[in-house]
Amino acid sequence: MREIKFRVWNKKEKKWESGGIAMDLKGDCEICWTEFGELMERAENVILCQYTGLKDKNDKEIYEGDIVRYQILQKNYWVKWDGHNAKFFACGKSNDFDSGSYRASAFKQMEIIGNIWENGDLLNDQNNANNQG
Repeated sequence: MREIKFRVWNKKEKKWESGGIAMDLKGDCEICWTEFGELMERAENVILCQYTGLKDKNDKEIYEGDIVRYQILQKNYWVKWDGHNAKFFACGKSNDFDSGSYRASAFKQMEIIGNIWENGDLLNDQNNANNQG
């Protein structure tokens, strides 16, 4: 069973926050708070990124929205949750799921190189991505 963890992207401040979330009785995210217990943001101002339970080749935890480099194919992908199939996928630069729905073992051969909020340009031009090495 995988560990359930989240990280929080503050859309207004454009930065990662440490802290937690509070849920209402319907399961909706109400607020996020800092590690010091102060109110950080209302739910509409943050993006919760769930831990996939997978790690990259450097043993770093992979979260939704991470951009990973698959050296075998010399391509960059971003990690997305597919609620229909209840799986995490590596996607190409469009929102469409890439033809490769990679198994957990493939993620061990990938490397986190950024995330879609801070480094979205890594997905815009695959030719540039191919020159990153």
